[in-house]
Amino acid sequence: MDPVRLRLDELMYAWLDYEDTPMQVALLGTFDGGPLVRPDGAVDVLRVRRELASRAHRVPALGRRVFWTRFGEGRPLWVTDPGFDPLDHIETTTLPPGADLPGWAANRATRPLDRNRPLWRAEVIDGLHHGLHDVRFAMLIVVSHILADGLTGVALTGALLDPAPGTSVTDAPTPTTMALPTHRDLVRRRLQEAGAALRRRGRHGRRPAEGPRPARPGLREARDAMTGFAGPEPATSLSRHIGPGRRLGVVRRSMEELRDTGHALDMTVNHLLLAAVTGGLRRLLAARGEATPGLVLRASVPAATGAAGAAGRQVAAMLIVELPVGEPGPLRRAALVRRATALGKARLRAAGGDFSDLHLPTPLSRWLLCSARRVGSSRLTVSVTDVPGPARPLWLAGARLLEVVPIAPMAPLVPLTVAALSYAGELAVTANADADMTDLDVLTDGIARSFTELVDLARSGARPPPVPARPLQRGRTVLEAAADIDRRAEQVFAYCTDPRNATAWNSAVDDVKLLTDGPIGAGTRYRFHTRAGSGVVQYRGFDPPRAWTATSSGVRLDACFEGEVVPLDGRSHVRLRAELRPHGALRLLAPVVRQALRRRWQRDLAVLRALVEQGPTPRANESRVLAQRSDRARPLRPRGPSSVRYGRAPAGEVPDLRVDRVRPALPARSWRARRPRRRGGGLPLLGPQSAGWAGSTRTGSRRYATVV
Repeated sequence: MDPVRLRLDELMYAWLDYEDTPMQVALLGTFDGGPLVRPDGAVDVLRVRRELASRAHRVPALGRRVFWTRFGEGRPLWVTDPGFDPLDHIETTTLPPGADLPGWAANRATRPLDRNRPLWRAEVIDGLHHGLHDVRFAMLIVVSHILADGLTGVALTGALLDPAPGTSVTDAPTPTTMALPTHRDLVRRRLQEAGAALRRRGRHGRRPAEGPRPARPGLREARDAMTGFAGPEPATSLSRHIGPGRRLGVVRRSMEELRDTGHALDMTVNHLLLAAVTGGLRRLLAARGEATPGLVLRASVPAATGAAGAAGRQVAAMLIVELPVGEPGPLRRAALVRRATALGKARLRAAGGDFSDLHLPTPLSRWLLCSARRVGSSRLTVSVTDVPGPARPLWLAGARLLEVVPIAPMAPLVPLTVAALSYAGELAVTANADADMTDLDVLTDGIARSFTELVDLARSGARPPPVPARPLQRGRTVLEAAADIDRRAEQVFAYCTDPRNATAWNSAVDDVKLLTDGPIGAGTRYRFHTRAGSGVVQYRGFDPPRAWTATSSGVRLDACFEGEVVPLDGRSHVRLRAELRPHGALRLLAPVVRQALRRRWQRDLAVLRALVEQGPTPRANESRVLAQRSDRARPLRPRGPSSVRYGRAPAGEVPDLRVDRVRPALPARSWRARRPRRRGGGLPLLGPQSAGWAGSTRTGSRRYATVV
């Protein structure tokens, strides 16, 4: 074959390959000995090795190697290895006594491949004990991610095996080998490619009427693709240190059973897999004594784009899915996973799909992809991949392939990697982790239990509850806050979703006016006023007493709000989330604004908790606790109905202020006054007996006092 340049989706895996986390995909298969058993009852591993080598010649991709180039020679090339011999890539070994085959294979798969040879290796493993008359052997095939991803790797493995037990092996034609290119050849080729690119650009510039050029992603699309990583990942006890050792757990389920369950719940097998992984994480963290209410962890899922499949490209697009680990109900957990998957797909389409082939110089593309991988890995907890395998059994010289175990590579800083592969009506799910994770069996047991829960619920006729949809936001600034409130979920939900309560606990809201009549629910609109301006909010989703979503649009920014209330044995866990998209010059200040708003949200949520916990009817007690975060305010006595005294603790000037309006969220006998146009001024809140103050300091932070 003629030398072909590596595509960026192949080359990037060479950049992301590290010593302890090699980018190598592995498949472990267990075979029935069948005709490959010698008269003494042992497997003829040498014959297995010869049979596999004879079939490797019919897979041209296995005879290719990468020719690594130097500066000025362009990207590396795929070339046919002149000295390729499949027997050099097939080894034989014996399973150590007492060793666990999947865990042993996961550690063997991390042995690095020689980059100056074809990037694959196979090991024939004997020593498996399954009874006197049940002789088996195993085969471990390791392929570099540069050569193949999960889908391509399964296809290569399928080409090495036979579709039926009596399949005859025909000798493949000897591939034509060419001499390796020299430095002069590579430089000449690089100059020719640069000239051809300039000519194509000139033709497109002179004849725009021929149609738009094929879209190729750039920095803007790469930025939009990273919006799924907005905001840090919650801290857990899962270690992000990945060493050279591995531990592997395996779960098996019937594909027919999962398809029936998915059909009953209106979900795909991939949805069920992600929901089961979420349940396994919940069980693991609960066993470690960690609180999980409202906890949401991120997972990356490889997603094949249409262009990638048509061109034979590797799957490089990543779907970022938020896993609701804190949700106790299995059906609602699965419904939230389905919603998160739909949102991730919409975000991926908005970002232009696969952005691995950036329209940028190779050095800049390498820096960008490595930086994105480093940032993204620190904000992920698990990587999940689901690969469809052969639906019918495969054979090797009459020996049937009984079961398979996929082994996905681990990435730096990502604690867990989950891989699923279907074969002959069975789904094998593996969890790959660092060797120091001694409680991996708790995770795999939780995954198996979650599958069983979903199957049983589907058979009983249960259906997933509706969950509010989340609108897509691009270029987001994410804010999150959570708190536990000692009240029932119904009370907390009713208080949080009533817009008229916002002025009591939200320090940014000065006034609220409902724009729609009737009960509060989906479609309710209201206008709010802040010091920075006003805007209109509309409820998009309403699922009492669990969740709600709302959106708002303004001159300075667009926002998408989401709230969730999780019941906890008489208490409630409230989680608020906002996705902001600033406009204009405000985008430059997004990091500063994000940090300031996060601190304010936590303080506001403390006010919300205090207000709701005052009594069974929170709105009747709003004036009792306005806040509990000021230790400098001192109560003052009002002078009269239209004039009050304003004080700054512990001492200072006491000017007179005019009461200009009644604060809507407080009782009618409480007033709000403001000190106009002076730095360091306060907003006194006065009642008939005592009063406190709320205001802004010179640094811009707001302070509140108790109103009794």
